[in-house]
Amino acid sequence: MSHERWNKYEKAILRELLRAKRPLTTNQVADRVDFAWQTTKKYLDRLWEEEYVGSQSAGRTIEWWIM
Repeated sequence: MSHERWNKYEKAILRELLRAKRPLTTNQVADRVDFAWQTTKKYLDRLWEEEYVGSQSAGRTIEWWIM
């Protein structure tokens, strides 16, 4: 996935993770970008598969950060 191919969802998610300067949960990302939780998780998973974001389970939640 190249930068030109990021869609508006991926761009918004990456922008918020950069702004946060700390790991965020899926809920926190969804709230910050004002997308549905399912939409946010879908694009976080895509970004994770392409190694743009990292993730770690934190109890019942997943935390995400920029790689």
